[in-house]
Amino acid sequence: MPRKFKRVVGSHPLCYSDGCATGDDLMTQIDLLIDYRNPLISSLASIEEMRDKLDRRLIQLRVLYPSWRASPNSGLDVRPEYFMLLAVIVQNLRLSFMFMHDQLCDLRWWKRREARFFGRQLDDEAYKEALEGYQTMGRQYFTTQIASVTEHTLASIAMSGHGPFQLNSSGGFVNAYEYVLRRVSLLKKYQQLFDLLRLVRNTFHSNGTFSDPTGDTIKEYKGRRYKFQLGHAIRWDNDDMILMAEWMSDAMWEILNSPNVRSITSVPVN
Repeated sequence: MPRKFKRVVGSHPLCYSDGCATGDDLMTQIDLLIDYRNPLISSLASIEEMRDKLDRRLIQLRVLYPSWRASPNSGLDVRPEYFMLLAVIVQNLRLSFMFMHDQLCDLRWWKRREARFFGRQLDDEAYKEALEGYQTMGRQYFTTQIASVTEHTLASIAMSGHGPFQLNSSGGFVNAYEYVLRRVSLLKKYQQLFDLLRLVRNTFHSNGTFSDPTGDTIKEYKGRRYKFQLGHAIRWDNDDMILMAEWMSDAMWEILNSPNVRSITSVPVN
């Protein structure tokens, strides 16, 4: 049975009695790791909720549209495949955060490796940098993978040759999502969201700093405001990452269930 994480408030009592030294420095290190563990528990709870939601949506699609097949001899087309891939991305993120929770927030784990791998006793700043670095990598992986899967799905729909979808080549992410959103009458509702995902993805591809020929810009979605300044990093924490997964899941669900898209006989996975 998979573990379930519940959100916590306040400190989480831990015991490090097996071989760890005692003293003020050790207690400071334990407190530091507890401070990181609690937010990770909350993030893991949200990630698991998202995974369950994606599983439910995939089941719904299979029930609603059992004929969605690329061909009689192949598997699912890109529409249910989107939610399958999104679930895999969420699961990979969950495993990454579990590693941070179970290992990087355990002082014993660090103490057993300090001499062998680092050749010295690590200080609070080293623990902090490692935990922050792993979370940053998790957010980058997660966001860029969502963008990649979303771009591929929308480009496949746009070039399916069915009804209004007659695009000859995708022409990049922005062209693909604007093309599809216009043809399902959702451009006004979701353009800001897709623009936000694209800009965050592009920023991560530029070593974490915003670089765009159009210059500084601000994107707002559902009451959250994101500022993109040339040469600066963006504010993108774990909550933003999880919200993006929820928002994209909702947007793609509405797109796939729109009359023009659901009526397509098949959209092969290329």
